[in-house]
Amino acid sequence: MLITRPQAQSERFAQTCQRVFGPQMQIVISPVLKIVPRRTKIDLTGLTGLIFTSENGVRAFAALSHDRSLPAYCVGPRTADVARQIGFRATQGTGGAEALANQIAAAPTHGPLLHVHGVTVAGDIKGVLTQRGIPVRTQVIYDQLEYPLSKAAHDLLSEPAPVLLPVFSPRTATLLLPALVPARALLQIAAISPAVAVSLQKLHTARIDVAAQPDGASMLTSLIGLRDGASRLER
Repeated sequence: MLITRPQAQSERFAQTCQRVFGPQMQIVISPVLKIVPRRTKIDLTGLTGLIFTSENGVRAFAALSHDRSLPAYCVGPRTADVARQIGFRATQGTGGAEALANQIAAAPTHGPLLHVHGVTVAGDIKGVLTQRGIPVRTQVIYDQLEYPLSKAAHDLLSEPAPVLLPVFSPRTATLLLPALVPARALLQIAAISPAVAVSLQKLHTARIDVAAQPDGASMLTSLIGLRDGASRLER
């Protein structure tokens, strides 16, 4: 298995996978992005809530502000858990930016809200909520620096054997594609969303399964199914 999330998230997901798949599963961690908070000031004046679409946004906010007085609208369970751990009253979305925007629009809030995020962000929460009459400001509070795959990752991809590959964002998919196209490995890819699958459509020989929900538990379920399918092919 190859895991390419930012380091802390990769290590946490790898621990879960090791428990599920057992010690015989070789797991290579090779982040293609590093999260670096920006040195910036966050103005919370007049706001009625914050929007977080990743745990990276929560952690970057925590590094920049001690204020936890505003309600936090969070994209999924992991983001909401991290927000609660640092003191926010968090509302948990079902996963995905569009679903979160619809959930906020149905809530008794009139804005303005602040969506804090990285340089690259999936979905258009501001656009959806603005159309619903809820004003939203946005602010970039962290950078996502690109990192090349490690030698261990390239070695794994060079062998003609099944490799499980969870891909958690379209940005990651785009960064991985140049290394995946020439790979000899039999790629078994769990995509967290249809957008990720579309980003990898050039991989004609790869098996790609889109997770039922855009969260870690569904990604794990997808990986189990891919592992079982690859095992049947090897028999």
